[in-house]
Amino acid sequence: LDDLASIMTQRIEDDIRENPCTSWPSVDEDISSTSVPDKAATSASERVVLLGYGLGGPVAHRVALRLQRNRCSEVVLILLDSDVCWPPACSLNRMGGYQWLGGRMEAVLLMCRACGLQALAASLVQETLARMMRSQAKAGEEGEGEHEGEYQDDVLMRIFWALAPGGMNHEYFQQCLNYLAPGLDLLNELCASAADSTQVFNGPALMISSSSREFWDARESNARFCSDLQVARSRGSHYCMVQQEHVLSVMKPICEFLVSRGSFGPEPCKRAEIVGRTLHLSSGEASPAELSILSEGDDPDAPNIYLVHDLRPYVTAEWKDRVAELLAPCRVVMPVFNEVAASSRSPQDLATTYEVRLIADIQRSLPSTASTADK
Repeated sequence: LDDLASIMTQRIEDDIRENPCTSWPSVDEDISSTSVPDKAATSASERVVLLGYGLGGPVAHRVALRLQRNRCSEVVLILLDSDVCWPPACSLNRMGGYQWLGGRMEAVLLMCRACGLQALAASLVQETLARMMRSQAKAGEEGEGEHEGEYQDDVLMRIFWALAPGGMNHEYFQQCLNYLAPGLDLLNELCASAADSTQVFNGPALMISSSSREFWDARESNARFCSDLQVARSRGSHYCMVQQEHVLSVMKPICEFLVSRGSFGPEPCKRAEIVGRTLHLSSGEASPAELSILSEGDDPDAPNIYLVHDLRPYVTAEWKDRVAELLAPCRVVMPVFNEVAASSRSPQDLATTYEVRLIADIQRSLPSTASTADK
């Protein structure tokens, strides 16, 4: 992993020298008067943002550490559902969060999880590990070879037939398997090679967590190796968070994070403050007790959606995540039926109570510069 990080770091530093950025002007300085520095005199002391997705997280983290040591003036690390320390903590739900089963097995289990069959993948992992232990107990080291020969084909076909009703044909199944397996084996070997030497990154870091529960444990793990870590949520699962339908959901927290840390320079930050783009991160206000916010939404121009329910809503975390995903990019809020609401004497009284809350929430979510008429 250190060798790979060294190669990546050298590429970034070479790119910075060949494509230097202008230094940030002050808020009152005319941007057009800022001169571009001479390329030959430019060192790698620039602002760099590194983004790691999945198994790219450990690589991005190691490159960030190297750039900091090379006196890069500011390095920002962004992680999309990623553990910087590999392999992750033990969990049957996580790829690699147990004994590594080899590229082909991990690839087919990844396909299984990506298609929403997490429970099937977890049960097959448990079954496979149990078989491996029994085989190794009988034949010692030869048990691994027996596992490869006897168990894999059976598991692969079981997963294929589970995926087939969704439109998966055998030819495409094999193509995905042959494409994924070598890459997973290589990345696992590289990332696991430096697990014992993972160091703490002291720069600003953002982790964007999807709705996939198998990656939620990464928050606690990453906090140990990123001293200034902030966590945000995005729509969709880990397997589709980088696809077209979730672009706003992923980019919104990234933009807000970079603006709040001054990574766009004073002029863009000033404009962002005017339109309220930094309000969510900088205000520090907790959600009002009378409202339950399911989603802050992806698009500031999309409408607010307020869900009114019965006295005892049967709302689970899974339901909230699913509703937020389906209604993205809208902001989704539920009024809480608390003691104040329960004291209403008529439907009209309850409606008035909710109306006051909704108007107050709408005013809070508007930019501070909005006119009275707009509010």
